[in-house]
Amino acid sequence: MQTTKIQLMGRFLLGEANIVQTDPTEPLYYDLAIGRRLVIESISAQAFGPKGDSTFLSLVVINPRNGSTEVIYQIPLAFQATYNPVPQSPSEPLRDIWSMHQLVKVYISGGVRLQLDGGRGPSCSGPGEANVVITGTIETASLFGIPQFINWPMQPAP
Repeated sequence: MQTTKIQLMGRFLLGEANIVQTDPTEPLYYDLAIGRRLVIESISAQAFGPKGDSTFLSLVVINPRNGSTEVIYQIPLAFQATYNPVPQSPSEPLRDIWSMHQLVKVYISGGVRLQLDGGRGPSCSGPGEANVVITGTIETASLFGIPQFINWPMQPAP
């Protein structure tokens, strides 16, 4: 099967704690079609923000038929470094980098929306951004003799 990469992106606006989508070319969510199953094999994430602001991210599985949250996967970020985004300007506000990469085996049934969610704090004193790359495969339900995976988004490992 062909490897699939799904990139989800969002931004933290000045003074705002929660992640939002500000550009339609930077998707905050991915809709997984009915009759498909996503097998996630790795998750990579990174977040940038003002020095001193911690960041948390999660991947939320939403049932689009009723808007309910089916599952929330916390994405464990680790602090990496503080840096100046414009090294030639020493007065530029410093930023912190948070990141992670984890090998996983997660099965998500079709007919759901995967959405990046996140927050930060305590100061929210400057803009920030986050992105997540999900790597795995998308399988068709017919490969397993199951008509559709729509009752519950998590499927046990075969």
